[in-house]
Amino acid sequence: MITEIKTIMQGRMIVKAIILTLAVLVIKPVNLYAQLGFFSEYWQPKTIESPSFIEKAKPENLPESVISVNVNDTIRLISPYVGGYNLNTYNGGKMYDKPFLLENIRNLDLPFFRYPGGSGSNSFFWEHSEPDGPDDVDTYIVKGEIKTKIKWGDEPGEDYLSVDNFYRLRDSCQNEGIHVVNYSYARYGRSEHPVQQAAHYAADWVRYDNGRTRFWEIGNETYGAWEAGYIIDTSLNLDGQPEQITGALYAQHCLVFLDSMRAAAAEIGAEIKIGATLGFQEKRSEWDIPVLQVLGDKVDFYIVHEYFGNGQDADPWEVLESIDVFYEQKAHIDHLKNQYCDSYVPLVLTEWNTRYSGSYQNVSCTNGMHNLLGLKGIINEGFGLSCKWNLIWRFNDGETHGLISSEKDNPAIEGIPKYSPRAPYFYMDHFKKFLGDVSVNNSTGKTDSIDIFSSVFQSGHSGIVILNRAKTSKNIALNMNDYILGDRYYWYTLTSDDGNPFSRKVKINGQTNLDYDAGGPLNYNDIEAWSANTSDGVRLELPPFSATFVLTEGTSAAPASKYNATFKVYERNNDSVLPLQNAIVSVGQSYYITDVDGEVTVPLASGDYEYKIQKEAYESILSGFNLSEDMTIEDTIVAERYSVTIQLFDAGSSDPIEGTSIELDGQTLLSDAEGSAIFKDLNFATYDLIISGNKYNAQYVVEVWSDSIFNLYLDESEYGVIFLVTDSQSHDPIRYVKVVINGEQTYTSITGESSFMLKYDSYDYSLEKADYLTINGVAAIDKDTTIALEFVASNTTIMENDDLQISVYPNPVQNHLNITTSPPVEKIYIKDVLGKIVVQKYPGNKTSANIDVSDLDEGVYFVSIYDKENNRSVYKIIKQ
Repeated sequence: MITEIKTIMQGRMIVKAIILTLAVLVIKPVNLYAQLGFFSEYWQPKTIESPSFIEKAKPENLPESVISVNVNDTIRLISPYVGGYNLNTYNGGKMYDKPFLLENIRNLDLPFFRYPGGSGSNSFFWEHSEPDGPDDVDTYIVKGEIKTKIKWGDEPGEDYLSVDNFYRLRDSCQNEGIHVVNYSYARYGRSEHPVQQAAHYAADWVRYDNGRTRFWEIGNETYGAWEAGYIIDTSLNLDGQPEQITGALYAQHCLVFLDSMRAAAAEIGAEIKIGATLGFQEKRSEWDIPVLQVLGDKVDFYIVHEYFGNGQDADPWEVLESIDVFYEQKAHIDHLKNQYCDSYVPLVLTEWNTRYSGSYQNVSCTNGMHNLLGLKGIINEGFGLSCKWNLIWRFNDGETHGLISSEKDNPAIEGIPKYSPRAPYFYMDHFKKFLGDVSVNNSTGKTDSIDIFSSVFQSGHSGIVILNRAKTSKNIALNMNDYILGDRYYWYTLTSDDGNPFSRKVKINGQTNLDYDAGGPLNYNDIEAWSANTSDGVRLELPPFSATFVLTEGTSAAPASKYNATFKVYERNNDSVLPLQNAIVSVGQSYYITDVDGEVTVPLASGDYEYKIQKEAYESILSGFNLSEDMTIEDTIVAERYSVTIQLFDAGSSDPIEGTSIELDGQTLLSDAEGSAIFKDLNFATYDLIISGNKYNAQYVVEVWSDSIFNLYLDESEYGVIFLVTDSQSHDPIRYVKVVINGEQTYTSITGESSFMLKYDSYDYSLEKADYLTINGVAAIDKDTTIALEFVASNTTIMENDDLQISVYPNPVQNHLNITTSPPVEKIYIKDVLGKIVVQKYPGNKTSANIDVSDLDEGVYFVSIYDKENNRSVYKIIKQ
C-alpha cells in the first residue's frame, strides 16, 4: 500500500515521489534492479503533473531530423541520489538562516550534500575547534608542497560551515548527506597507532551522526600528491609507514576504517554505506589495482572524481566534447572491477565539473549544457550517486565552480546579488524537473549535433532533454515508440541571452532578467511552459546551442507483434523517375525520413493506417493501407514548378531597362519594354541570376520556393579604362602625359598608364606632353578596355636610317605626297596617331612614289619607310 506521497513543487510542475511499503506494487524488472546494486533499494517511482502553459505554434517547415524515443527499451532505474552537490566549510556559516539562498537551494530538490568535501576533508577534525585539537597533530600539516592549516568541525563564525550548522542546513532543505572522513589522519597522526586512532575518530562521527547520514567516504582523492598525507615526515611516524602512500597501503587502512565505522553504526542501530577512492583514469591503474585486489567487494561502493578539461582556454564545442573521455574511463574501471570483485560494487562520482579558464566557461551556458551531458552519462552508465563540485563558491573572475554566488562575492563585479543562481543552475533546475525514474533508449537519426536523454515517469509522462550543439537552428520531429501520446506536450528552451555560448546569462523560453549582467530570470520558478497539441505529432524548433526540456503526456504501450511497412518514394522530374532522398513519411503521429535510395522502413502493429509523404517543393501524397504482414508501398511524387518574373529598373531614374540579357537556370531572355523577363517551370532551388549588357551587369543568388517576382534596381555598369602610352621610337613607357577624358584629368605613371572608371558610352579624349604631338581621339566604352597609344615627338623626322637618302614633300600636304629615296625602298606605311595603318604602298624597287592622301582626315600622320633589309625611317606629316 502507499504510505506517503512526497510532493515537490518545481515551478508550475508537481513531481511526486511515491514511497511504498510493498515493493510489489511497482514493477521493477530484475535486470534493471541489479544494475545499480544496493542503490536500487532506494529507488522510488515518480509521477508528474502537466504544467500550466502558453500555447506555442509548431514549426511551419517539415522536420529536417527525426529523434526516436523507445519508451519500452529501458536502460536502467534512475538512482534518487543522482544530482547532489558539494558543500565546504568555507561556504558560509548560517546558510540555513538565509531565505534567498534557501529558496534557490530548495528549488533544485537536491537529494544530498557532500561535506566537508574536497581536499579539506583530509585535514578536517569534525568535533574540534581551534585551539582544542587532537594532541597528536600539528596546527599546520603538509599538503603537497605547502603546509595547510587544520580545519575544524566545531569552528564558530558566520563564514564557517560547522558540522552542526551543516546538519541544520540539511534539515532546512530536507535532504541527506554524504560525509567524507579524515583518512589522512591515519598518515600524519603522531600517536603510536595512527591508523586505529583515525578509524576510531571516524567511528565517533558515525556515532554522533546517529543515523542521519547513510553514505560515508574514506578520504578524498587519497591517490593525489596534492592531498594531506600523500607524503609524511617519517621521523614523526610511530608505526613504520612509508613516506609516500600507495594504493595497497590505503586499502589495508580502509579495512580498519570499515571495521570501526560499521561497528559504530551497529551500536546505534544505523545502516551506513562506506566507500573507498579509486583513481578512475587509466594512468592511475597503479593505484586502483592494489585497492581492488585488497578491498574487492568488502566496501559498499567505490568513489571516483573527474574534472573535464586541462585548465586552458577552449571553445564551446571542445568543452562539450570533453565528456567523451568519461565513457572511456568508466569502461576501464568496470574492466578492473570485474577482475577483482566477486560481486557487483557500484560506482559513485562525488566530484566532477569542467576545468577551463579564460572565457568564463565554468559559469556559462556552456557549462550548463556540459552538466546535462554529464548527468546523462552518470545515469545511463549506472552510477549510484553523483555529486558535482560545487554548490556555492566565490566568483573568482569567472574561474569558479560555484552553482550559486557566495556571501563573499561583490555584486558590482559579478553582476548578480549574493546567493543568486549562476547560468548553469537553470540547466540543472530544469533537468531535475523533467527527470523520470527509468532511463530509456533513443536515437537521433542522421544528425550528430543533437544529444538526447530520455526517461519515463510512472504517471505515463516522458521527460526528454534535447541539446542542439550546432550553430544553426534544427527543426526536428520527436517519435515516441511503443507509446500512446496524450493530447499535449510541453517544453522549456534554454539559450544564452546574446547568442554567445559563453554568456553568463540565460534565457528561459525567451525570458531573462533585465536588471543584472548574469544569471537568469528572477521569476524562473513561475515561467509557464510552451505547449502544443499532439494531433500531428511532436515537433520542435531547437535554437542554436540550446537545451530543450520536453514533457509528453501519454501511456507506455506494451510492445505488440510488428510488421515492416517499407516505403519507396520516387520523384518524377520531366521524363525521369528517380529515388527521392529526405522525403518525410508521416504515419499517425510519427515521422520518418527516406534514405539515399528513397526508402524507409517503419515497424508497425497490424491495422489500418493513414500516411502522408511530403517534401519541400513537392506535391504531397495522402493515402492509407492495411498492414497484416510485411509490405512495400511505392509512391511517386512530382516536384512543384514555379514561375519567376525578373523586373529590371535603373536605380537612378527607376525607368524600366529594356533589352538586357538575363540568365537563370540555363535560360537566357532579354528584358522587354517593361524591363521584365518571365522564367517558367523552375524547381524549388537556389539559382545564380546573371544580368549582362553594355550598360548593366550584375549577379545575384535567388531562392525559388513559390511563384515570385524579383524587382531589381541596377546601377549602370562602370568599366575600367587604361591608357597605355609609349614612345613611338623607343617603345618605352612615357610618364607624366596629361590624359583628359569625360572631364577627368590624370597623368600617366612610371609604367605609362593612366586609369579611369567610365560608364557605357563614347568619350572624346586628349593626351598632351611637351615635345610630343598632342593626340585626340574618341573611345567607345562597352567593356574593360586598354587603349595603347604611341606618342610621337614633335620634330618631323622621328627616326632616320643613315643608309637611306629620303625626301618627303610637300609637308603639310593636301592631296598627293611625294617620296624620293636612294637606294630604292620595299614598302611605305602611313599610320594615324593611334598606330592604325591607313595607307600602304609598295614601290617595287623604285626610287620614288606618289601617294594619294586626299581622302585622309586632317591631322598628324606618320610615314614609315622600309628598305629591303627592313630598316625603317619614320617621318611626321600634317594633312590639311
